Amino acid sequence: MKELCGTVQYGCGTKGGAEAIIHGVRSYLEATHDGERVLVKLDFKNAFNLLRRDALLEAVRQHFPSYYGYFWQSYRYASHLVCGEEVLSSARGVQQGDPSGPFGYSLISLPLFDGLDCDLFLGFLDDVTLAGTMEKVIGAIKNIEEKGKKMGLELNFNKCEFYLINSAADAGKPLLEIWPTMIQLNPDNLFLLGAPLQPAGCAKFLMEKKDHLCKFVQRLTKLPAHYSLFLLKNCLSIPKVLYGLRTARCYEFPELLKDYDKQLWNGVEQLTNVSITEAQWMQMALPVRRGGLGTRRIETLAICAFLASVYAVQPLVSKFYAPAGDHMTQSAVENWLQVTHCSPPEDCVRKFQYVWDVPMIDRDVSKLMLSTVGNERARAVLLAAFSRDSGAWLNALPAPCLGTFLRDEEVRVGVALRFGLPVVTAHNCVACGKLVETNGHHGLSCNKSTKGRWARYREMNSIAKNCCESAGFPCQLEPTGLSPSAAIRPDGMTLIPVRQGKSVVWDVTSWCTVADSHVHGSSKKAGSVAHLAENEKRRKYSPLESRHLFYPLVVETFGVFGLALSEFVHFMGRKTRELTGEARSTAFMKQRFSLAVIKGNATAVLSTLPFNPRADRDFGCFFNV
Repeated sequence: MKELCGTVQYGCGTKGGAEAIIHGVRSYLEATHDGERVLVKLDFKNAFNLLRRDALLEAVRQHFPSYYGYFWQSYRYASHLVCGEEVLSSARGVQQGDPSGPFGYSLISLPLFDGLDCDLFLGFLDDVTLAGTMEKVIGAIKNIEEKGKKMGLELNFNKCEFYLINSAADAGKPLLEIWPTMIQLNPDNLFLLGAPLQPAGCAKFLMEKKDHLCKFVQRLTKLPAHYSLFLLKNCLSIPKVLYGLRTARCYEFPELLKDYDKQLWNGVEQLTNVSITEAQWMQMALPVRRGGLGTRRIETLAICAFLASVYAVQPLVSKFYAPAGDHMTQSAVENWLQVTHCSPPEDCVRKFQYVWDVPMIDRDVSKLMLSTVGNERARAVLLAAFSRDSGAWLNALPAPCLGTFLRDEEVRVGVALRFGLPVVTAHNCVACGKLVETNGHHGLSCNKSTKGRWARYREMNSIAKNCCESAGFPCQLEPTGLSPSAAIRPDGMTLIPVRQGKSVVWDVTSWCTVADSHVHGSSKKAGSVAHLAENEKRRKYSPLESRHLFYPLVVETFGVFGLALSEFVHFMGRKTRELTGEARSTAFMKQRFSLAVIKGNATAVLSTLPFNPRADRDFGCFFNV
C-alpha cells in the first residue's frame, strides 16, 4: 500500500506521513517563489460515510485481489441499523470502527490525484492539500471535484480554506468568485493537520494548550490523587502537546513554554498536596527512569521533538518537495548547541528523539548533583531517586483490584520523600520523643515505632508469595523445622524444587536509606544500604544455603532494589511468562514491591504524629487479621 500511494496519499502505510506533509508544506511556504502562490486545504463532506462501495470493491479487486473476498463479504450487502422500530439501510461508506477503513478510503482516493499539475498535491486520508499558482490550483480543485462525484465524494466548500503566499490581499478573488464560501486564512490561524505553520500560529497553539491544561487540572482535583497524577502525567500534559512540539517551531517562544510549564508545576502541587521549589521541579521534570516524576518540561523538550521529527521525515519530504533541506533545522540545531554545548548526534540516529533529549537530561542531572555537594542526606536521597527501579511505583496503573492503588496521603508522602519535599511540620515523635524534622525521615528508622516496618514486611512478604505462586510454585509462609536453631525462621519457601532440585527460601526486609548509620555510605553509592542488608541476611541464613536457594529480598525505604530481589523478580517473571504468557509480569512485580514500600513509608511517617486515623487504621487492620 505504501508503494501504491507513492507521494500523494500518506494516510495509510506511511509512518510519519502527517509530520512529513506539515514539514514539507512549511518548507514550501518559506521558500522563494518566482510569482504568487496559493495554498488550499480541501475538505470532503462526510467522506468516509459517503464513498461508493462498488467503487471500493472494484479498487480492491484491481490492486489487492487476495483481499477481495474479505471486502466483498464485508461490503457487498447493506448493513441494517436499528433505531427503535426503524431499520435504516447503510449501503455507502466504510463501517465505523473497521480497521481496514483508512486502507479502503486511501485506495479509492488515489485517482483523485491523477493528472494534477500543482507544485504540491498531498493527501492524508480525506484531508487534501494543494499548492501552486492560482490557475493551476483552480484547475486541480475542479478536477478533484469532478472525479470525487464518481466515487460518492463531495467537497464541502464551507470548510475548504486557502492561504495566499507572497500575494496581495485581493489575490484570492478568482477562488472566491467560483467558490464564494471558501475561507481565507491568516498567519495566526494557518493550521495544517492540527499543527501551526506560521510563528503566530505557534503562539496561539501554546496558549490554547495552556488553557486546556488549566481546565484539566481543575477537573482532576475531584479525583483521588493517584488517579489524577497518573492521568496528568501519561495523558493530559505532554501527550496533548507533543504532536505540536514535533511539527511546529514552538521552541522559538520560550516565554510561552515557561508559562505552560508553570501551569503544569502548579497542577502537580495541587494534585499531590506538596510545595515545590524550582530545584525540585527541575528533578520532577526528568523521566522516571532518571529520577524524576515524568512530568517533562516542554521548555527543554520542544527543540528535541522538532529536530527528531524533521530528520525522521526528511526522506519522505524530499520525494514530493526536493528543495526542502537543512534550512528547516539550521536554527534549531544552533539553539540546541547553545543549550547543551554538545556535538550533534550522528546522522544515522538523528531521527530518534531520545538522542537529542539525553544531553538535556544530563545537563539537569549535573546541576542537581552539584546542588547537593556537602549535604550527605540530600545526596543520598538524590542518588536513590536516580536508581533504576526506585520509581517503579510511578509507572503503576492505579487499580485497587490489582493492589496498585495509593491513597492520597500515601501519594503525598511518596512524592515528598522522593524529591526531598517537606512531609510534616516539625514536632516531637510520640514514640521516642525525639525531634522529627520537616522531611519526615525520622519515622522511617525510629526504633520505638514498628508500624512502618510491620506494614512494609506484611505487604512485601505477601507479594513474594504471590510471585512464586504466579510462576507455578506453591508456597508456605514462615516455615518451621528448616534448621535446628529456632532463631532461623525465614519468611517463606516454595514447597517444590525450583532449580537444581532446591526450593527457594526468602526473607524480606527494608532498611532506611538515610538512617544515621547508613547515610554516609548511601550518599556515595546508591544501593549500598541494600547490599549491607543482603549480606546481613545471608550471614544469618547461611546454614540453609546448602539445601535451599536463599534470596534476601531487600528494598530500601527510598525504593532502591537489592540485587537478590531483582534476580528473584526476573526469574519468577520469566517463569510466569512461560506459564501464563503474561508479557509484563516482571514490571508488574517490581511495581508491587515499590508500592509496598511507599505504603509502609506513609504509615511510618504518620506514626510519629499524635493519634492519626490513617496510620492507625492500617496498623489496626493488620492486627484484626
